[in-house]
Amino acid sequence: MKQVTTFSIREKLAIEYSKGISSTPISFGPTLIQEITEHFSEREIVILATTSAQVNYWARMIAALGVPPAGFSN
Repeated sequence: MKQVTTFSIREKLAIEYSKGISSTPISFGPTLIQEITEHFSEREIVILATTSAQVNYWARMIAALGVPPAGFSN
């Protein structure tokens, strides 16, 4: 995967947090949580967590039903 240099620190943290939430088992360290709480409000963290969980749920459900990928990514 290409390194994107234009993401802000908040965007990079949000991506890392979302990846951790989407892994099985959920996996992220205390350092990430500390950084998240430094850069996001409680409300923003709830939004990040719930949005990541919802997208992960739908992706897994669609895969479980055998729906083929739409081909939007490489």
